[in-house]
Amino acid sequence: MLTSVSLALSGGGMRGCAHIGVLRRLEELHIQPKYISGTSIGAIIGVLFADGYNSREIEDIFLKSKFGFDFNYFRFSESLLSSKRIEAILKKYLRSKHFDALKIPLSVCATDYETGHAAYFKEGKLLPVVMASSAIPLLYKPVKLNDKLYIDGGVSRNLPTIPLKEKGLPIVGVHVNPLLPAKKKTMFQKIDHSMHLLLLEKTREAAVDCKVYIEPEKLSTYSMFETKNIKKIIEIGYIKAKACLTPDLVLGFGRNGL
Repeated sequence: MLTSVSLALSGGGMRGCAHIGVLRRLEELHIQPKYISGTSIGAIIGVLFADGYNSREIEDIFLKSKFGFDFNYFRFSESLLSSKRIEAILKKYLRSKHFDALKIPLSVCATDYETGHAAYFKEGKLLPVVMASSAIPLLYKPVKLNDKLYIDGGVSRNLPTIPLKEKGLPIVGVHVNPLLPAKKKTMFQKIDHSMHLLLLEKTREAAVDCKVYIEPEKLSTYSMFETKNIKKIIEIGYIKAKACLTPDLVLGFGRNGL
């Protein structure tokens, strides 16, 4: 029986709530991730899970806290949106303040604003790193860490499998950005689509690292700015994970190894 995996969670805005559905499926199969790597919303959900919250508790946090996007009315020169709401929610719910206090080892991907290179954080204070990993360019201002500015990890590595490859466990990769249909897009959907076209090649490279690759196609009808259908998005993630992570497949891993 496969009970140990590494888990990579992609960015993707509010579509990332599908990660919660995947976590629910892993719990059903009694599969406990030994290592987690996350980018952006994947880092947010990853840090909550690594901090000891289960999938139902994380769902409750998202529903009760009203995750959303707040315009930065008085500081548009810095960024279009304010990250204060997300930061306040994480401050409220995170029990661990540092990486080494987490129950599951976590790696968080952010992008060096000067070089564009991916940086993987595994130690130090949690909150500023997760906020940096979630700082979508133009929408949120960069976050300073160790005298360097960082932005959303999705810019450099949206599916952060690299820190997991050395762990020697099967990687379950969850990518929540299937391309939207090419027609009838709103302005925000056009921004969303363009961003993920830029990320597509590196995501395909990362998918090769995954023993199980989960990309819920039905998420293509939701934008990264979706806030009204969180429960539906979670359910889409769960249904896709149930199709990809079957008991027979899990038993097969256990028999045949890597």
